[in-house]
Amino acid sequence: MSTNSGSVKPSDDKPLAIGVHAPLSILELPNELLHQIAVNSPCLEAFCHLGATNHCFHAIVNSQIIRDQFVEEWAGSRLSGTKGKIIAFIATIFHQTCIELLRFENDAAYPKKYARMVSRAHLQNPYCIGRFYSTQLSVPGWDVTRKYKMRTGKEKRRLQAIFMKLTNWICFKMTGCDSTWAIGSIPAKIPGKTPSSWLTKYYHLRLSRWGTPEFERCKIIDIMLLVEALLEHWPEDYSDMAMVGKIQVEVYDAWSSESDILAIGSLR
Repeated sequence: MSTNSGSVKPSDDKPLAIGVHAPLSILELPNELLHQIAVNSPCLEAFCHLGATNHCFHAIVNSQIIRDQFVEEWAGSRLSGTKGKIIAFIATIFHQTCIELLRFENDAAYPKKYARMVSRAHLQNPYCIGRFYSTQLSVPGWDVTRKYKMRTGKEKRRLQAIFMKLTNWICFKMTGCDSTWAIGSIPAKIPGKTPSSWLTKYYHLRLSRWGTPEFERCKIIDIMLLVEALLEHWPEDYSDMAMVGKIQVEVYDAWSSESDILAIGSLR
């Protein structure tokens, strides 16, 4: 059959279906859904990586409201029961200890402040020079006694050893309300992992924020790094207790066989 030279040849392209739209970009979703995606991140690493994907998620992840919601959601699924309370206690102790070390190293006035603090303690107990004195710390849900060296230089070196020695083990001894007891320990340097310990990693993270608004604003997110490390390496042979009355946290150096009691807490 002859064809009209002016007619249009049929196209090989498939016809577009009526009513079919191009797929939406994730950023076209409502803000409420974008916020929920961030809050429901499966882990801290995923939450932080989400903030690096684009400007929109960067703003969402850095919102204090979203961070607080993420922490609440994250902690609720991981820190329930006695084990969760113990891990939260240990993480908070090391967080506060790290702040003290950073003050020694970066605040020129802090050594004198520390000397005055221990001087007042010496007036109350003149027999504790060269040894330890104790003070109360604020840890939610716990009454805590934190032990310090009386001499400024010794306390600074002690803290540096806690965060830098790869031969350290974190030990916790617990006494139950029914007089039962249990012991657990976690190495600072995990075999097959990064060259530094998880405590050293935390120290360098906090050091990088020193002197910036992020130091205080990100402290809860940073503490979660400690919590995740403790959860990941929690001893398998540890038998959880129904109710802990008291916990003692020690740093044990496997190379020198020396043990350093860091804090003692009683559950309220």
